[in-house]
Amino acid sequence: MSGFSPAEKRPWFLPLNNPPVVPAARASHMRDDDPVVGVLVGDHARAYPWWILANYHLVNDTFLTSEDPGGYLWPESMTGTGEPGYPWFPMIPVVVSLCEACSGAAAFVPIPTDEAKPLTFTLVEKTTSSSYRALGTFTIADLETQSRWHPLTGYAHSGPFTGAHLQRLPAFVDHWGAWARDHPSTTVVLAGDEMRTRPHVIALPGVLEPAAAHSSLREVRLHRPELVDHRLPAAELVLGAGDVDTGAAVAVTLAALRRHGGAVQTELGGRPILFSLSGDYRGVILDRDLDGTRLEFRSRSDALVDRDGGIWDRLGTCRSGLHVGRQLTLVPDGYLSKWGEWSLAHPNAEIIG
Repeated sequence: MSGFSPAEKRPWFLPLNNPPVVPAARASHMRDDDPVVGVLVGDHARAYPWWILANYHLVNDTFLTSEDPGGYLWPESMTGTGEPGYPWFPMIPVVVSLCEACSGAAAFVPIPTDEAKPLTFTLVEKTTSSSYRALGTFTIADLETQSRWHPLTGYAHSGPFTGAHLQRLPAFVDHWGAWARDHPSTTVVLAGDEMRTRPHVIALPGVLEPAAAHSSLREVRLHRPELVDHRLPAAELVLGAGDVDTGAAVAVTLAALRRHGGAVQTELGGRPILFSLSGDYRGVILDRDLDGTRLEFRSRSDALVDRDGGIWDRLGTCRSGLHVGRQLTLVPDGYLSKWGEWSLAHPNAEIIG
């Protein structure tokens, strides 16, 4: 078919849009050892199976944030029943990206500025003539302005939105059994088992194995060797953060983060940050500055403890103590990935061992 063959690719690749979901209790299509991308929007959790996402790489989704109507499209006078009609529900748009080459995943609210409407994203073919192309992963663009964005940092590098960034949401790589256990009310994207058998999925390396590497990372090493950072193996999983304003970047290997009890605090461009890990792979990077106060933490079991004895969960919410109810913000450019991709997006980064 013209336009779909490898020799004549489309410049735009179709994402997965508002996929069907089911509650965890009805997820008979899932296996406990299935890798998933788990996303949190407030109190709502959703899992995106790796074997589905690998066929699309990108999802434009919507989370309903309340089961109570936020209003009605038809007033009572229009329905003839004395009741309003066509309820609408409060919702938040979400865009989710997956780079199966580097085990990197991210989720964002696709509203880059207060004045902007929600954006819809698609994948863009890599071309040397483009003013921006991702090196270790694919490129995405919003359909509204065709600005190009890095799918894991959430920053725009060309087009009308150049310099803008999307608000990051907690997004984690994990196995379905662990995610469903810790988030029993989660929903999960639904698809038939035939997606598991597609050649693109079958050929994937072990996505959570530190020794696994994908061909796209090897391609960069072959054709752009001057960009390769050999300080860590290309397939080493790291949790890293970058600062666009200062150019500073710092990464900690998952192995080192586990050795430190799942918590490492440092600075990024003069800003105090915290690397936090729960479970095997659920890493977040949090800003430790709270109203001008630099918080200091120590790790305790599955919790974080501040200097005043306050207890915080691993996602940065204070559960008891002086700051109870407060939430630390996510570092905008902070995500889990393999070193081969992450170091290309953040050259000359500091490494915490």
